[in-house]
Amino acid sequence: MTGTEWLDRLFTPSSIAVIGASSYDLRGGGLLLKGLIKNKFKGKLYPVNPNQSEIMGLRSYPSILDIPGEVDLAVVAVSARNVPQVIAQCSQKGVKFAIVHSVGFSE
Repeated sequence: MTGTEWLDRLFTPSSIAVIGASSYDLRGGGLLLKGLIKNKFKGKLYPVNPNQSEIMGLRSYPSILDIPGEVDLAVVAVSARNVPQVIAQCSQKGVKFAIVHSVGFSE
């Protein structure tokens, strides 16, 4: 895969997992998911939340490892203490890129 093809996966992903997705659309993961839906993201959307089976009309997965198929981009919206574990799972899954949207890193 060329450098351009890799960057295409980041800037025009065919699938996005929102880890920490929530049906409450004013929280980080819920706000991100709502924005993707509202702006008609054309790829596959995978909400990830171990406590909900459906979020905003989409099937939710307990972990990124439970998602069938490839994930180009993971948006990680979990607490800072959970980020290392989630990133390790993304690596195990073969996720191409991850964006961390979190607080608590002693900004």
